Amino acid sequence: DTSPMRFVLIVLILIVGGIAIVLATFDVDRFRPMLVSQLQTAMGRPVRLERLSLSWQGGAAIQLHGLVIDAERAGTEPLLEVASAYALVRLGPLLQRRVDVSSIVFHEPHLLVTRDAQGAVNLTALAVVAGVAAGAVLGRRAGFLEDSIYNVALAMVIGGIIGARGLYVLENWSLFEDDLGDIFAINTGGISIYGALIGGAIGAWGYAYITKLPNIPKAADIAAIGGILGMATGRIGDVINGEHFAESTSLPWGVQYTGSGSPSFLQEQAGLLVQPQHPAVAYELLGDMAIFAVLLLIYQRGTRSGVTFFSFMFLYGALRLGVSFLRLDDIVLLGLRTAQLISIASMALALPAIIYLLRTPPQEEELSLAGEGPMIGEEGDGGRTCRGGIGGARPRAEQPCSVADRRCREGSVGASARR
Repeated sequence: DTSPMRFVLIVLILIVGGIAIVLATFDVDRFRPMLVSQLQTAMGRPVRLERLSLSWQGGAAIQLHGLVIDAERAGTEPLLEVASAYALVRLGPLLQRRVDVSSIVFHEPHLLVTRDAQGAVNLTALAVVAGVAAGAVLGRRAGFLEDSIYNVALAMVIGGIIGARGLYVLENWSLFEDDLGDIFAINTGGISIYGALIGGAIGAWGYAYITKLPNIPKAADIAAIGGILGMATGRIGDVINGEHFAESTSLPWGVQYTGSGSPSFLQEQAGLLVQPQHPAVAYELLGDMAIFAVLLLIYQRGTRSGVTFFSFMFLYGALRLGVSFLRLDDIVLLGLRTAQLISIASMALALPAIIYLLRTPPQEEELSLAGEGPMIGEEGDGGRTCRGGIGGARPRAEQPCSVADRRCREGSVGASARR
C-alpha cells in the first residue's frame, strides 16, 4: 500500500514549500535597529548598517550590507568598513533554539589600524580578536557551546588585563608609589606579557571551575593556541613602534627607529640606548608563530588533553628566556630579569607535567569533535558507542566506536577503569 508513503511525501513537500515561502517573505531587515544597538553597546562606537537580508547558500545566510564601525573620535576614518558580509547559519540547530554559525565572510573589508595619542600603533584589540577567534573555531569543533567559549574568553581577557597591569606595577613600583592613581591609567601604557598570561589563566580557570565546565584541560589546550596567536599579533605593533629596547648590534637586520614619537628614538636621544638594536621583539614574534604551528600539530595529533597547554608553557618559557638576554629590562636576581625567572619556573613546572600526562593512562574525556567522528567511548549492549557534548553541547546520536579511533578507545579505557 503506497498511500502512507504518498501522505508522507505530500507532508514533506508542504513543509519544504512552507519553509521556502517563509524564507522568501521574511523581513529580516526589521531586526536591523536592534542589531545596530547591540553592536554599538558592545563596541562602544557608533555603528551604521544600510540593510539586512536573508538568502540561501547551503543554509540560511544573513547578509549585512554597508556595515561601518566609526572611530571613537568624530571626523576621523572609520575603524571598519565592509561592503557586504554574510553569516551562514545552520537550520538544524535552530529547531533546538540554538544559533550555529558555520562561517562568516566579508567582502571588501577596510580595517583602520588605530594609534594612540603619541601616534603609536595599537594592535591590542586586534590581538584579542585574533586569539578569541582561533579559540572559538577550535572550541566549536571540540563541542563547546558558543556561550561557554565567549564567556571563558571574556574572563580570560579581564584577568589578562588585570594581571598584565598588576605585574608591570610590581616590576616598576617606583613609578607609582608617589601617585597610586596612575596604577589604573592603563591607557598611558605599561603592561607585562607574563602578567597577562598569568592573569588570563587564572580568570579563565576560575570561570571554568565555578561554572563546572567539563574537560578543563581540553579548554586549556584551546586557550593556549588562541593565546599564542594573540600574542604574536600584538607583537606586530611592538615591532612597528619600537616600544622595547635591546642590545645594540651591527648585524644587517639591526633596526633603528627614527620616528619622533618612538620610545626607542626617545631613549636614544636621552643617551640610554644605542641604535641599531637587535629586533628582539621581532625574534619573539617569529618564535610565537613557530610555537603556534607546533601547538596546532600537537593538538591535531590527538594527544592527551593538557599536553598542548603545558607544551605552550615550556616552549614560550624557553623562547622568552633566550630573547630576554638581548633585551634591556632590569636585572632582578642572579643576573636574570623578571621574565626569565618566570620562564624558568614555568618550564620547570611544564616539563614534568608533560611527562606525567604522556606516561599516565588517560581517563575518560568528555570530548566532542563536532562533525569529526565518534566521541566519548562507553561500553553498551551493542558494543562501544560514542556520545558527544561539552559545556552543554547538543547531544548527538550514538555512533559505532571505531577501534581505530584513539580518542574513543581512551574514553572506553577510562570508563572501564572506574567500573
